[in-house]
Amino acid sequence: MFAPEIAVIWLHVAVFQLPGLRCEANYLQFAIGWTWDRKPVVDHEKINVTISPGPDHSKYTVDVKFSGPILKRDPQPDDAQKGAPYPWITEYECAQAFFANEEGRYLQVIMDPYGSYQILLHDGYRAEKSYLRAASSLKANGSWWEGKLTIPVTYFPPRVTKFNAAAEHGQPLGNRSFEVLHPQDPDKHPYPDAHVVQYFQTINFYEVCPGNREAEYSMYWLDVMSAGSSITVSVAYLIVIEVAVKCVGRILS
Repeated sequence: MFAPEIAVIWLHVAVFQLPGLRCEANYLQFAIGWTWDRKPVVDHEKINVTISPGPDHSKYTVDVKFSGPILKRDPQPDDAQKGAPYPWITEYECAQAFFANEEGRYLQVIMDPYGSYQILLHDGYRAEKSYLRAASSLKANGSWWEGKLTIPVTYFPPRVTKFNAAAEHGQPLGNRSFEVLHPQDPDKHPYPDAHVVQYFQTINFYEVCPGNREAEYSMYWLDVMSAGSSITVSVAYLIVIEVAVKCVGRILS
């Protein structure tokens, strides 16, 4: 029986005491246990997503960590760099997390087992209009990986209430697998699409980022919302140039 609620493994609350300060360090952990069309993942260990306060339990950052087996059903991208954004990351093995508010705006965080990543702001369905950078780290031993991105709280849309996570692997033109935390209805949406916000489910995001409850849209979001279809965050220009250079290289090769 389909029971997406069991995908949430646990909410941990670790309480520790410092002189004059009492802190609660919460984290949420989820297991991506379903294919996009509501079949259980049984052919490999599940990919986990852990969300926690940033380093030293800072209120200014949130850590998003992915961990799981390296399935090696895709070639390692030869033009990606560890610790840097990679525009074609979703053509390879990767894991993703989506954080949405009630207005349909969402943050998409993507990482692969080799340390490259992508962070996108979406002003609506698949309306990515900003590419951002974050501090990252990677631990991998050839069969298992654990990647972490430290995300500034200003990247998240205010008042996050919904969440989904996804993982994909396999050749894009072959037998590619799409796995999700909260799967879609294949009768209504017959193709894999983790961006459909109606299938996101409630997340207690304020447990790890209390300030998000009363937050306003940051300058990143205001840029996105006022820019129409253009990309206005400065780092995006570098990525656009990089993409153009790579496209020319692929055409000439």
